Amino acid sequence: MDQEPRPADRRVEQLTRLILDDAATLAAARTTAGLRAARAALHLEEVLSSVALAGFVLDRTAGTALLARGVALGDRPLAVYEAVADYADATRVIDAAESRRGRAGGYVRAEDILELHHRAMRRTGKSPGAWRERNVGAVKSGLVPPPHWLVPREVMALVDRVAPGPAADASPLAWVAGAHARLMRIQPFDGGNGRVARLFANLLLARCGLPPAAYAGRRASRYAAAIALGDAGDSAALAELIGSALHEHLTRLLAACSEGELYPLRGLVPVTRVAALVKAAQRGRLRVVRRGVRFYTTAAWLDDYERSTAGARR
Repeated sequence: MDQEPRPADRRVEQLTRLILDDAATLAAARTTAGLRAARAALHLEEVLSSVALAGFVLDRTAGTALLARGVALGDRPLAVYEAVADYADATRVIDAAESRRGRAGGYVRAEDILELHHRAMRRTGKSPGAWRERNVGAVKSGLVPPPHWLVPREVMALVDRVAPGPAADASPLAWVAGAHARLMRIQPFDGGNGRVARLFANLLLARCGLPPAAYAGRRASRYAAAIALGDAGDSAALAELIGSALHEHLTRLLAACSEGELYPLRGLVPVTRVAALVKAAQRGRLRVVRRGVRFYTTAAWLDDYERSTAGARR
């Protein structure tokens, strides 16, 4: 008898549909100054939130000054500025991997993981770009990582598993979360494993044409709990967390590339037309930004839809 899907798995399936629809809309959108600014803001959030999870906290103003102008504002320890700058440098590996999307060579290589570690830990870690050469004890969840001599083999097994990309009938969220959790279970480096695992997950997302996930605010505490479940082999909570982050990020990017101010759909048309326009939005015929269960659109997007339907009727 078929087992009923768990609530977390159902939420991942729903988020996957929303994200893939929004990503397709964003891919077809015109690049505007607002969209470029929104991408830069998302990149800053990704860097600062990931490094904060590792204990290196820097506020947005100081982070902007550091990454945009190379200026170290404030009185934080030098290691904080170095960790932020190094992590930002590591994201360039993701940019390079995204440029290879759709080409031969797979979604990821072991060399990419080593390069991510080398850059992210260049000034604040031990043996940057080298697999760990000692055994480590159990992590907080109680998991005992494999012995050091098995690390290269375990990483290669992971790479071989994810290199072909997600299966056609699989959620990319579940695929990315599973790979993220697996790398954390291996603990392949002497330090910086969390940062590298988050970079690794965002590299895979980029190869799928999706924006990076960031774990700011309430997601930071949820991230730790999701990783603990991932240590036990259940990455559904992590997939849901990644999905909720991506849904929010895509919403922000879509809003930034719109040619006018976003309004609730119900505020732009008579109530008698709302149901029909919601169906059009769900079918991808009317461009919208989803915020929870609500649909937002612009006057320009609505005009485009009206012209397309008028042409179809003639």
